[in-house]
Amino acid sequence: MNEVPCGPVAWRRCSGRFGNGRRAAPGVALALALAVPPCPAPGDGAQAAATEAGERPRVSVVETRRGKDSAQLTLPATIQAVQEATIHARISGYVRRWTADIGDRVSRGQLLVEIDTPELERELEQARAQLAQVRTQLDLARSTAVRYRALVGEDAVSQQEVDEKNASVAAREADLAAATARMRQLESMNGFQRVHAPFSGAITARNLEVGSLVSAGSLSTAPWLYRMVQDDVMRVQVSVP
Repeated sequence: MNEVPCGPVAWRRCSGRFGNGRRAAPGVALALALAVPPCPAPGDGAQAAATEAGERPRVSVVETRRGKDSAQLTLPATIQAVQEATIHARISGYVRRWTADIGDRVSRGQLLVEIDTPELERELEQARAQLAQVRTQLDLARSTAVRYRALVGEDAVSQQEVDEKNASVAAREADLAAATARMRQLESMNGFQRVHAPFSGAITARNLEVGSLVSAGSLSTAPWLYRMVQDDVMRVQVSVP
């Protein structure tokens, strides 16, 4: 089969007259039209050639997956006991004995230290003797006042003397109250000879030995005896950026 050129010139040739000047029949013209390939538009050939010569576009595919419900994160933290205490002596004296050492676990109210206070014991004995003396004086003043009140009715004594005896009774009663308060104070201080644990926990430091001199005072003026922590519940401080 002969190739038929494409273009306006060929179309005119195909659609013109044949050799003897006669026009082609309609069927022959249709056959020629079907046999002639369609003419590409200007520029279509160059675009097709570029498409075939170029590479196909590259596509990256990522498969989606469900993430973890929890993630592990490591951060710096500081662990502290809920309660800490530095134990001091409430009275001055010498350590007679101690019962807990570093690392020991103690219960609330447990005996930790016994302090020997000879001066306080002497003061307590003196206060007890003074209290007994004041009570004796009060009994004498009361009995004297009763007798004077009986004699005033017989005009044996004056009313002024009776008033003086009554005032003496009141003074002795005041002395009794002061002596009783003093003795109770010394007895309360004497109870500080035994140092007890303020709460349940662990001993972290000890600053005493048998025979050590201890004195009553605050942290800045007197040495401490024990340091302890309540470690059943801890406080954690985390620094989150």
